[in-house]
Amino acid sequence: MSETATTTVTPAAAAATVPVILKTRTGYVIPTEKYMIPTSWRRFHLSQLINKVLALPQPVPFDFVVHGEMLRASLGEWCASKGIEEEETLEIEYIESVLPPERVSSIPHPDWVSSISCHLKGYFLTGSYDSCVRLYNDRQELLHTISSHSAPVSSVCFIPRPQAGPSDPQLIASTSYDTTCHIVSAPMDAMIVADDEERSRLKALASLQLHTAPISSVASNSTGSTLLTAGWDSYIGVWTTEIPESDEVDEVVYPSFDADRRKRRKVKKDENAPVRKAPQSVMKSHTSRISSIQWSPVSSDASLAYSCGWDFTARSWDVEAGVCTATMTASEKAMLDVAVTCNGRTLVSANGDRTASVFAIGSSASPSHLSHMSPVTSITAHPISAHHVASGCMDGIVRIWDLRSTKSAVESFVARGDQNEPAKEGQKQSASKILMSRRNTTTTASQRDQSVAPSARAGSLPPTQDDEDEECSFDLVDELQQHGINAQDISKLKSASVYTMHGVKAMSRRNMCKIKGLSEAKVEKIKEAAAKILGSSFLPATLVMEKRKDVFFISTGSKVVDGVLGGGIQSRCISEVYGEYRTGKTQLAHTICVVAQLPREMGGAGGKVAYIDTEGTFRPERISQIADRFGVEGAQVLENIVHARALNSEHQMELTKDLGERLAEGGYRLVIVDSIMALFRVDYSGRGELSERQQKLGQFLAHLTRMAEEYNLAILLTNQVQSDPGATMVFTAGGALKPIGGHVLSHASTVRMMLRKGRGDERIAKLSDSPDRPEGEATYKLAEGGWEDV
Repeated sequence: MSETATTTVTPAAAAATVPVILKTRTGYVIPTEKYMIPTSWRRFHLSQLINKVLALPQPVPFDFVVHGEMLRASLGEWCASKGIEEEETLEIEYIESVLPPERVSSIPHPDWVSSISCHLKGYFLTGSYDSCVRLYNDRQELLHTISSHSAPVSSVCFIPRPQAGPSDPQLIASTSYDTTCHIVSAPMDAMIVADDEERSRLKALASLQLHTAPISSVASNSTGSTLLTAGWDSYIGVWTTEIPESDEVDEVVYPSFDADRRKRRKVKKDENAPVRKAPQSVMKSHTSRISSIQWSPVSSDASLAYSCGWDFTARSWDVEAGVCTATMTASEKAMLDVAVTCNGRTLVSANGDRTASVFAIGSSASPSHLSHMSPVTSITAHPISAHHVASGCMDGIVRIWDLRSTKSAVESFVARGDQNEPAKEGQKQSASKILMSRRNTTTTASQRDQSVAPSARAGSLPPTQDDEDEECSFDLVDELQQHGINAQDISKLKSASVYTMHGVKAMSRRNMCKIKGLSEAKVEKIKEAAAKILGSSFLPATLVMEKRKDVFFISTGSKVVDGVLGGGIQSRCISEVYGEYRTGKTQLAHTICVVAQLPREMGGAGGKVAYIDTEGTFRPERISQIADRFGVEGAQVLENIVHARALNSEHQMELTKDLGERLAEGGYRLVIVDSIMALFRVDYSGRGELSERQQKLGQFLAHLTRMAEEYNLAILLTNQVQSDPGATMVFTAGGALKPIGGHVLSHASTVRMMLRKGRGDERIAKLSDSPDRPEGEATYKLAEGGWEDV
């Protein structure tokens, strides 16, 4: 039997090494040998090794995939985090790195840029909210401005003409919120001309008549023979691109000013109006707005198309037969755009809940998700690589993803124009990565070999953290399927609110056996699989310190209080504030609901908020008032807050379990319980029920603690107080009051802060317990904008 050759590349014999076999599916193949690699090596060192072995004349950067995820740390750190011994041989696949596009310039527009099409070599189109379509050449020179719509343009595309010459007119299709789709013929050999002359040359040839609501998307097939349109009326129109000589549909109106004339009446034809064209067929299956329609990129599937919509589904269509052939569902995810990889095997949808869902076409398996920091408005697939997609997000960032490792983006870049232009005085500027209050009115031209950037509907501030910071810090329970656990058993775990591997590890075998359908043998198999995935629980303290670098702080709104707390409300732990009425507990909860959505450099966390209200004191209008203080739109802030009214202590515990599914999807940064003890205080009375109350409270707090650590959440609890007769014998700041909940709550809270009234409208916050901060006091006030400095 022949043995694999071993090559030692460590520079020193005493350095710790790990055996590695490097494989690739690229053209850069190195000999299949076992390399003894120093554990301190990272991606850069491995990339240098491959370049050196191949003796490449120009360096080629590579990325490395280990066990299905990108290598982002040193080999030693990765092995330690997975519990893999250094003697175990690692099989690592290397792939060519994807570099971010280089910014070339930005092209100003008068309003939002809603759509870009660059499928015609040497030219690109833009559609804008100023109702205009603009045609540019690759030198970024404006050739034509087409004003054929009466409302914002929603989508544009070129209609290919395979037999046309370079100087022949090009057909362009555009859709609008005015419910029309226009086909325009544009000459390609002339620069911008006088308005009157241009309008005569660029008038719409045809107006496609079907939709009764705004049209969201238009797409042409590769031969230019067929168009598809999709609208908010849930219809998909199929059209030929031939221009009829006369109207195929009469123009009709429904007069609302005359109660006696409710019949439709014909309108006299305008000689300059485009020909009214009827659809070849209509496809119907979606039950709500359709966001996007795309043709299959595979040439053998010439009649296959894909759509997505607000009904949480993506659908495939046989256009020739006019029927829906498959439906792919992502629960509670409104889909805003869709893309299909060049091999036709994977569909990716852009979702409004800050994720992109990845579906295997033809498979019934649940989709995986790409986590973002704000709603994903656009998605596009690489034209020749089946592994890469790019997503456009409302935080103004374009992210490039490798679908072989979906935990984090491989690259990201800001797709926002005029980045260095200072905000004008008095102009309200968006202060959040996820809140949009300014319109981006530029198109960014970026270029990079084989890189495609999708358009984003709106712009925002640049990113505030690296992609590594955005990487999910938890492993989903679906990974068990790769270790022999069937999908049914995984669904049973999810039904018990176990959505992550940390949750599997935290649940005791006794409690897991109580889940209906899980036997002791199955539980043991699940536990063994979880141990393999998560590895050893003991980690070097240096690695623990490295992991704690993703801890963030959410400002209270008062810089003085933040100083006492070390930055604000901390993640990965429970923070409790207690005090009598009118000290600002609920006002603090409302304030950080807004601040949590701001970027981190402004004291926020760039994420969504879950609010469990036990006293009925949550006020959306108060959120809007506080949002005005930070210069963000109140409506957008409220969209990123999920609220639940707890009716009793049992319901309060159920709500935290239901919250697990939302948290597992990513994007949440803060959970508020206002207040923690109100319902427990009502449901359990007297000393006879005290033991049971404290036991239930302990279970509830243990669940919150696991959530905080598992999902890197900041958890804020407000708490009531009660009289403390013993405190009347000595002077204590705050009087004879103490928080309710007893030792169970005091031990569960990592940070405790007491609030009390001061002089006039002043309030005093005292840090009474913290593992890493000394006791201290700070004065704040309650204002229209929430907590503020005095």
